[in-house]
Amino acid sequence: MRKGFTPIIIAGIILVEIVVVGIIYLKIPKNLQTTPVQLINKPTELITQTPNKTTISLPVAILKTNYGIEGMNPSYPKSISISVPQEFSDQVGAYGVSDLIIVGLKDWIGEGQVGADGGSYAYLYPIGGSSSKGTHISISLIPGCVGCAYDSAAHYFPKARQWVLQNENTDIPEKPGLVKNFVTPQLVKYNLPDTSDEMEVNGVAYFKDDGQPYFVGMEITMPPQQHNIVIAILDMFIEKQELLKQ
Repeated sequence: MRKGFTPIIIAGIILVEIVVVGIIYLKIPKNLQTTPVQLINKPTELITQTPNKTTISLPVAILKTNYGIEGMNPSYPKSISISVPQEFSDQVGAYGVSDLIIVGLKDWIGEGQVGADGGSYAYLYPIGGSSSKGTHISISLIPGCVGCAYDSAAHYFPKARQWVLQNENTDIPEKPGLVKNFVTPQLVKYNLPDTSDEMEVNGVAYFKDDGQPYFVGMEITMPPQQHNIVIAILDMFIEKQELLKQ
């Protein structure tokens, strides 16, 4: 305590100092006053930036497609823009096949077919590989054939399996060892037991049956060391086909 000052006097001095500082602050131009830090000061940047992802432009390689519909000749864009995990930005490629745009691994080959009923099927694999053995990707999109859509969906969706049993008198069981993780009632991610050559099998399946059945699927067989890029490719397929919006 300062000599000669009572507590009441000291309190009064402090109050006067606070008032003086406040008056001085109010007289400082507003552009020089300190304002609180705002965590969201650039909303546009926060919306467009995704942690650990980057948007890249991929040229579209056209693969051979056999058409069951006479005169069908779809056109494909020269390139597409897509958001990918940064660590895989130089490992992916885009392919135009079966009237679809598919993102897979870079510098692969493949082929596709479109049936007379409008069903689209595509297969991607590395040079020297196969559409059914070793490392490969298979894609199916069935929008028109009722029985085909239900038969394909029955492996993953109990409702489709029940429809096949009632209408076709056929029981299509789940694939052996199937492990499912439903993202939505219409979309499931799954994995199957490793193949005999120790390849992982992961996939996604989508099925909608509100009047017109519609099935979409992608299945990837690749070494377990490439598990992370497999999951990234499946997620890009979901995004490209807008399976979370339907």
